[in-house]
Amino acid sequence: GNIEGEVRRELEDKVLELGGRLTDPASLRPPHAARSPREAPFTHFVQSSDFKRTRGALTALASGRPILSTDWITASHRADMFLDPCKHLLIDHTAEAKFKFNLKEAYNMTSQQ
Repeated sequence: GNIEGEVRRELEDKVLELGGRLTDPASLRPPHAARSPREAPFTHFVQSSDFKRTRGALTALASGRPILSTDWITASHRADMFLDPCKHLLIDHTAEAKFKFNLKEAYNMTSQQ
């Protein structure tokens, strides 16, 4: 989410080189349309350094998928393997204050359901 142009292509190439797959955020059903909150067609969601309330981000939150910073892809590529996503959760204090929530707490709460 919210990553564009050459930066997006480079990150996508790194994910593919590591054996990952990509999901087009435009193809995601809204969280309320899923039969189950766990139905999201992806395992991780990556955003730039600022949290945006996109369909993909909201689907990730509702389905217990981690929202990660781009650093996760970069560090994983350097290590030649996907690293623990919990060490690369997106932190955006401005958005968290604005929307009155904590990304890490939201992930922990929904990932345990």
